Amino acid sequence: MRAVATVIAIGFLALAAPAAADVGIDLTVLKARSGGWLYATSNASGMPVYLIRSALSPAPWARCHGNGVCPPRTRRPPRAPFVRLGRVPGTSGEIARHTFRLRLPQVPAGRYRVFLYCRACGGSLLVSGQTLRGQTLTIL
Repeated sequence: MRAVATVIAIGFLALAAPAAADVGIDLTVLKARSGGWLYATSNASGMPVYLIRSALSPAPWARCHGNGVCPPRTRRPPRAPFVRLGRVPGTSGEIARHTFRLRLPQVPAGRYRVFLYCRACGGSLLVSGQTLRGQTLTIL
């Protein structure tokens, strides 16, 4: 009986391990001034952060693998109309929670999305937030 319990526990740990490695970014303030600060938390140490107008942003998720959902991908780091804001603090490859701010460029007022570019994830563009739709940043 003890062996069965051990096998079950190891199985649960194996399933939980990939979730612990998921990376993302959460905006802690959803309104900002052009030229002001973007406030966020992220565990994606060293990954670049990009801004794009909501109307021009890729769909945060697409259908893939039959009935699954996957983030959009790009072979290279994003270019215009994406605007690079900087990087998540920390050493690339390190999974540690960081609270940080990045300077926003002078951009027109409107609705924007924030993405991480994850080269190690196959060039995935990971939208900010905890939902499939992502978060919208309003720039005043």
